[in-house]
Parts: sequence; structure tokens; C-alpha cells
Amino acid sequence: MPDRTPTISVVIPTKNRHSMLAEAIASVLRQDFHDYEIVVVDDGVGAAEFIAEWFAAERSVRCADNSKAGQVRARNLGVSLARGEIVAFLDDDDRWGSKAYLSAVRAAIDGRQAATFASGDVVVVDDDIGVVETIPFAASTNPKAIRADNKILVSGFAFSRALSGRLGPFDETLPIYWDWDWYLRLHAAGVAFHDLGPQAIAIYAHRRATSGDGRSRLRADNLAALRAKHGLGPLTLRNHESIARDEAAGR
Repeated sequence: MPDRTPTISVVIPTKNRHSMLAEAIASVLRQDFHDYEIVVVDDGVGAAEFIAEWFAAERSVRCADNSKAGQVRARNLGVSLARGEIVAFLDDDDRWGSKAYLSAVRAAIDGRQAATFASGDVVVVDDDIGVVETIPFAASTNPKAIRADNKILVSGFAFSRALSGRLGPFDETLPIYWDWDWYLRLHAAGVAFHDLGPQAIAIYAHRRATSGDGRSRLRADNLAALRAKHGLGPLTLRNHESIARDEAAGR
């Protein structure tokens, strides 16, 4: 474990996707900002051994075991282990295309209790992770719009770690919409969101993704719970792929 205190903690939850995890980590290692640590949280099996073999020379990378307790608890564990003043999320099946992404995050937050979000692309892939289609995704948010839809990419989102101590952990009763809940809580607390613009954030859409169509019943139940928790109006069940498609079609 490195003995310094990093500025940014990159939290990567993972579950049995080691080859994709390696590419996600590699996209962090290509950043032009190097004052970071990478905290991988394994919700499956074998990630620690994989990292020890493939990233043995990278002292910035460490791995924690989530004991298969679910992806939201994995994120809470990652934040609790983070030592940086800023937490940046990157899912194991996503990538950071811009080498300047972490530099932009650091400049925007710069010691303040704030959050950042960035735009990118939804990359639709087949079962062999072959690219089928790439759809631009324009991230956006404001206190009113966030109550109607979630247009923030988790892998393009970062925030001051002090906000977790101030507002509490992510809601583990919302395994699908924990992120939307967090953004609503941040807005309700008056936290500033800084738009970093296009940062080539690549969000991979595939059948095993948490927001995939195969989980439509769980997603619908979670959406109803989110509405009840925050007193939201009628909401349409969408994911980032369908949002990107609707916006590309002008809907």
C-alpha cells in the first residue's frame, strides 16, 4: 500500500469481469494526473489475485473484498477505504477516454465540497464485447431536471469525499437507483455540480449490465421506491442507453 495520501481515490467496484477490469484500470493509469489511488472492491471472486498478477508493479492499486454483499455496499466500502479528498467512480466495464479527465475533476473541485459530471458515449456491445454501436451521451443536471430523469453517468461522476461524512452512505435498499438517489440528496443539500463537458467517458451497454433490460422488474420496483422516498412525480423507466437513443432521435 502506498504511504502517501493521494488527492483522488478512484473506486472501481467489480464482479467476475477481470479482462474488462484490466482495461478500466489501464484507462486510469493513462491519466496525465498521477496523484491518485485505485481502490478496487471485489463483489465476486478472484479480483485480488488477478490484480496481484497483472498490476504487481502498480503500488497505487489495491483491492478489498466485499463478500458478495452487492454493488451498492461495494461502493460504500470503497468510499470508506478511500484516502483521497475526492472520490471518482469508474465501473469495471467502463473506460475513461480522455487522459485529462482526472485533471479536470481536480481543478473543478479544488478543496470545495462539490461534485463533477462529464459527458461521453454509450457503447453498445455484443456478448463477445464487440462494438455494435456508439451513441453520444450529453450529461446534464439541475435541481429541477434531476427530479424527472437521471442524466449523470456514474463513471463520469466525482465528488468531495467529505460529502459522504456529511450526508451518509449510499442507500443500499436501492440497488439500481442508488446513484439517482445520491444526486437528489446532493442537490437537496445545495451541493454545486460542475459540468466538465465531453471527457470521452465510455459506458458499455451489454446484457450483464446492472441497468440491462433483463432486470426491468427490479428496476421498476426500485424506481417506485425512489419516487416514494423523494416525493417525485410520474417517471419513465429508462436507462442511459435509452436516454441516449431518445436524445439522438430528438425525443
